[in-house]
Amino acid sequence: MKTASLALLVLSFSTVALASPCAPAVDEIIGLRDVRIELCRINGPNDPDCLAQEAYEYDFVRSVIQQCPATRYECQRAPIAYVAAWSQRRSTCRSAGSSSDPACVSAQGVEDSRFYPFAVCLLNDW
Repeated sequence: MKTASLALLVLSFSTVALASPCAPAVDEIIGLRDVRIELCRINGPNDPDCLAQEAYEYDFVRSVIQQCPATRYECQRAPIAYVAAWSQRRSTCRSAGSSSDPACVSAQGVEDSRFYPFAVCLLNDW
């Protein structure tokens, strides 16, 4: 369901995405998120494969933020909020030890809600 929502997000901004040089990064981040969510769901948040995917995703997101700095006021907080929610989800899920733990599920929901504005800003060239 999350994947479908993210796909709709990308499709709904497809014409804008063509104009933004940072827009292709959104597809890559969505792909990395999908892989991480699935790996961590299947293997658990403390599994080495999950941790490696998280590290790769985090490094990629940080590089996108550095290479595509937000210029519009309304988008300047989106990457900060997303990275904070991402970090909180990671910590919560690792402590819980299971991706199906209610605290982890809730933290993933918060991360998802912070991802949407971040992705929209990237698609719209910040």
